[in-house]
Amino acid sequence: MTTLLAFRVGLVLGLVLFIMCSKGDALKCYQCPEFSNVPCDKSVDCPANMDACLTLKLFSDSKTLYKCKSIATCDRETIKAEYGGMTNFEFQCCQTNLCNRSLTIVPSMALLLLLSAVSLLFFSH
Repeated sequence: MTTLLAFRVGLVLGLVLFIMCSKGDALKCYQCPEFSNVPCDKSVDCPANMDACLTLKLFSDSKTLYKCKSIATCDRETIKAEYGGMTNFEFQCCQTNLCNRSLTIVPSMALLLLLSAVSLLFFSH
């Protein structure tokens, strides 16, 4: 019985290690720097100092902007100041490749794998 528990713990630790070790490639984001009513389909490799993808939607005319951004400047007040004091908007910053297609938050595959492994560890007989 302890061998099975050790295997499960090893499996979970292995998955966590795998998830945390990335290749270090540049983040890929959709980038269409002009506000538009059309979904953005152009993807770019973000510069090293840009570690997040931004989706910024204006409520006034339902236009959206997509671009690379630094996560450190991904807050409502900074974005408001960067875009001329606008107030009627919503935004999302995310940090996985091509995550800024829409404002719907989708769990990452890594999170799903981790939750599956933890469930296997704790809920199997």
